[in-house]
This record gives sequence, C-alpha cells and structure tokens, in this order.
Amino acid sequence: MTTRAIDPVTTEIIRNFFISCAEDMNATLIRSAYTPIIYEGKDCSVALLDENGEVLGQSSGLPLFLGNLEICVKLTMEMFGKQVFEPGDVFYMNDPYMQGTHLNDATIFAPIFWNERLVGFAATRAHWLDVGAKDPGGPMDSVNIYQEGFRFGPTRICSRYAMREDIVDILRRNGRFGYSLVGDMNAQIAACRKGEERFRAIIDRFGLETIWAARDEIFRQSALLDREAIEAIPNGTYTAEGCLDNDGIGTEPVVVKVRVDVSGDQMTIDLAGSSPGASGLPVVFHSPGSAHRFDRQGALSSAASEGRGSALWRFDGHLPGRPGPAQR
Repeated sequence: MTTRAIDPVTTEIIRNFFISCAEDMNATLIRSAYTPIIYEGKDCSVALLDENGEVLGQSSGLPLFLGNLEICVKLTMEMFGKQVFEPGDVFYMNDPYMQGTHLNDATIFAPIFWNERLVGFAATRAHWLDVGAKDPGGPMDSVNIYQEGFRFGPTRICSRYAMREDIVDILRRNGRFGYSLVGDMNAQIAACRKGEERFRAIIDRFGLETIWAARDEIFRQSALLDREAIEAIPNGTYTAEGCLDNDGIGTEPVVVKVRVDVSGDQMTIDLAGSSPGASGLPVVFHSPGSAHRFDRQGALSSAASEGRGSALWRFDGHLPGRPGPAQR
C-alpha cells in the first residue's frame, strides 16, 4: 500500500476510469461473441484487477460472476506464484471447485504489464454452449462432475501473444459446437486485450504511483462505507429459512438456513444447519461466498466492492465432496 496523499478529484477521475475500462471490456466481449447466450443474454462479466487480484473496476454483469472473478487470479497465483505470468499470456479455467460456477462458465484472464512490471489483470467470464458433457449443452441429471464435460484448472492458452494451438485444439474437439466455442474464447481474449490497452493508457496518463494512491483511497472509502452501512443496523441476530422441493435427483427437500449476526460495524453470515451437499445439487465453495456479497451489498446499498474487513461468512462444511456435480 502506498502512503502518497491524493486529492479527492483525482481519486474520482481514476475511479471512473477503472469502471470505464471494465465497461469497454464488456462491450468488446458482447460485440465479438459468436453465440446469443452472450451477445443477447449477456451471460458474461468482466473485471479489472490490480497486481494482487483485487477488484479495481467492474462492468454490469451477472452478480454471481462479479463476486468471484478475482478468486481465479488469486488461486492461480497461489498455485504457481506471480512469476508464472509473462507479457502476452492468457489463462483459461473452468473448474467449479475453484471458480464457483459450472463447467460451461469459462474464466479467461490476462496479466497486464507496464514497463515490464506486473501491474494488474483483465478478467472475463462467459457461458460456453457446450463443453463435452454427456448431454448437449449440459445434463440436468448428473450426479458427478465427470458427466458434465471437460474440467480445466488454470491453463495457459496464449503465450507472449501467440495462441497455444495444441490447447485450443483440445477445447475445440471436445465441445459439440467447437467453432462457436473458439469464437467465444477469442471474444474473451479480445476483451482482455482491451482491458490491457486501456489500463496501460490510464497509467501512462497519471503515473503508477498516483494510480496506486487512488486505489488505496478507493479501498479505504469502500471499507468505511461498508462499515457505516452495517453500523446502521441494530445489533442482534437475524435468521431466515427456506427450502427447495428437491435436488432434481431425489425427493427430499433441500433446506437453506441463514443466520446473520450484527455487532457494531461487523457482520457474520452463517449457513450452518443447511442441508448437506445433495447428490444432484451443486454447492461449491466460492458460489455462496459470491452470492452473500451481492445480497449484502444490495441490502445495504453500500458502494463497497469487497466488504473489506466488515463481514465474515461461514458455511459449516456443508459442501459436496469432489467429484460432486456443479451443473444446476
């Protein structure tokens, strides 16, 4: 974190540049996509991240995607270290147990370098029509992940601006609509390149030190707004309960319980007591985490993007053991 002081006007200008960058990425993705689920249904999201994978700017998009795009970058850094990234690289992944949504959701992200220094990431996620599941598009009766298509952890599909045709060929051959799969993949790559171009231009204009100072101030403001919104809620414990009729395979209802504890400017969201992971129903770790972020921000009308330091959540271990399904 930088200690440089920055004035509020410059901070707001840079904040809106971050958002504008993400909106340009999203427009590039939607206008370049091959399939209507993206260019008509808008089943996609993008984000601009800093060098640590923290969100700088997001476009309008699916809330479930927006809440966990950065997780993919952070997990890749945990697995391989920052040194794995090189200028011009692009990574692909779709493992639900890492990204939090089903295999059809392709996460594609690219590191951004400025003067040979890693300064951020452009990240995208979009729904691909088919990823080789047992049924076209995706099964509704799967009981394990292997019935739902190919599963990739973080995989480099572009190295120093050159496509890895061997990996692309594997993806193309294993989807029923290989032509459009590659077309949508290229649209996501184009969105990442647009984010790279725009973010470099922002740094060129303001300088990296000023950018980081603005980032730190934005994060400080977000945390403050989040805490103030929580502090306005009376201290106490709030509970709710609901259920699904079944998991699509069996006949037993699937219970969802939530308990929210508020104390001062701290909030804990606890799903203990919910039904264990069912044979036909996905509950992968980062999915409820993303949903709770979105719900909290909507309920609090807070401008915070990360809920920094103000909210914790627990799931009480009710997760399906791998290789549980993730399609529905």
